[in-house]
Amino acid sequence: MRFLIVLFLLSLASTSYAQDSELDLFFDQYIGSFNRYLGASDDLDVSTITQHFAEPALQMPSKGAPRVMMKYTDLNKGYARFLSMLQDKGGVKLEWEKKQVVRLSDDKALASNIARILDKNGLVVDRRSSIYTLYKSQIGWKIAIIQSHSVDRVPLLAPKGV
Repeated sequence: MRFLIVLFLLSLASTSYAQDSELDLFFDQYIGSFNRYLGASDDLDVSTITQHFAEPALQMPSKGAPRVMMKYTDLNKGYARFLSMLQDKGGVKLEWEKKQVVRLSDDKALASNIARILDKNGLVVDRRSSIYTLYKSQIGWKIAIIQSHSVDRVPLLAPKGV
């Protein structure tokens, strides 16, 4: 009987780990799409980044009012401007400085990050931070809400002991 209980607990732990690694993979693919775009010698389609978003999605910039992005074309325009600004600063790569992901249920999660934007010499040219509300659709995880904020105000999503 003890063996069955231990086996059950191990299966629960491995399921939880698999679900959390699924979210980690989503964020690895998300930042990878930025890097493919920034590192491309020719113009890459910005939809490689925005495909990680739900349609519609809510964008809450660090300044100004929230915007509902009804279609990917709305997101594409905003991200094209953002990426152009990063390229103007010499940005060729993004990497996570800090990433937190907290699963709220089987199909909901919160995440927060700080991303460093690096130039071709590996020097930091910018830092950005966002909070994400995610949901799991039939085809995988999607960002429903993104809120940009100061890198000096990154919340702790999973306090120790919780």
